[in-house]
Amino acid sequence: LVSLNFNAIAKGYLVDLVAEYLDTRGVTNYMVEIGGELRVRGKNAESLPWKVGVNMPIVGAGPTDFFKVLELEDVAMATSGNYQNYYTVGGRLVGHTLDPRTGQPVISNLKSATILHDYCAVADAYATACMVVGLDKATKWIEGNKSLSAYFIYEEEGELKGVFVE
Repeated sequence: LVSLNFNAIAKGYLVDLVAEYLDTRGVTNYMVEIGGELRVRGKNAESLPWKVGVNMPIVGAGPTDFFKVLELEDVAMATSGNYQNYYTVGGRLVGHTLDPRTGQPVISNLKSATILHDYCAVADAYATACMVVGLDKATKWIEGNKSLSAYFIYEEEGELKGVFVE
């Protein structure tokens, strides 16, 4: 029995559908957000780039506990991390992202992967994939694909750090 689950990109795909509908209606300034995945066009009500927060990748962080605020125009953004959806097994936190190569939960110093692309479904897929492969390989992927950029939050010596990669 084989089962496929496309939840990893469902929200991003829905964002794209709504954004494309707005585009066909001639809307030039909007933000579409579904479950944290989003796509922006143009500028906000103050004629400035949209400001979007990237959450602190820690258990218990509130919706406005931002690690970084990004200014965005004409782009989609998706973030993946293991700090909101997790399980406790034997007193240890285990993230919901599984490595398809091993079937095991991902354990890495990469705590959050925020991906920017023209399409939210693509950003959504890359965000999840980056969490699976970790900081080093994810950085190489982004640097090797000019249609992508990323903001990675990682842990080094017990401290959270962020890096923007193009």
